[in-house]
Amino acid sequence: MDRTATRVDIRSFTTDDYAAVTRLFNLNYPDFQKEPDEVRFEDESAPAHCRWRRWVADCDGYLVGFAGYRQNPGTYHPRKFSLWMGVDPDWYLRGTGRRLYQVVLEAVERLDPLTLDAWCRDDMPCLLGFLERRGFVRDMLVWTSVLDLASFDPSIFADVVPDVEASGIQLRSVAQLGVAEPVVHHKIYDMWSAIR
Repeated sequence: MDRTATRVDIRSFTTDDYAAVTRLFNLNYPDFQKEPDEVRFEDESAPAHCRWRRWVADCDGYLVGFAGYRQNPGTYHPRKFSLWMGVDPDWYLRGTGRRLYQVVLEAVERLDPLTLDAWCRDDMPCLLGFLERRGFVRDMLVWTSVLDLASFDPSIFADVVPDVEASGIQLRSVAQLGVAEPVVHHKIYDMWSAIR
């Protein structure tokens, strides 16, 4: 792909775009890797009352960005929307995200929104600045933690295990729970909202 090309067309997402959008998502959110079938399933299983739409940035058949809005079924409100976007890092600071965001914003504004929120991690300075420049403000901070099982020494907690178990809490290993590959998320991410 010629990285010097500058002609980028913004168009509506089609089902043929799942692989490329998933690639872009994974580039931008590597700790939350997805497969194309997973993204398709999320779209197809969205409740009918939850609106969503997506656009892509296409440079001669090569997708360099995506953006869209959706309503979360778990926190549904008819006038609250979430922004989801990702741009190929090779295309940062070339106007692709700005153009995608403008398309999403114009579409959401027609739906009379109360809020448009987005999430971003502290280690994503490009996206943090992008959101701040567009009036998003931090309204939630979520901490997650990770335990490096390869270097963890459980013996340092041996003294407290009897008291914990005496209180009715059962301590079990991941293997005892029958989980083959635990999912561990780490890093801190922020929720950002822009109120219209």
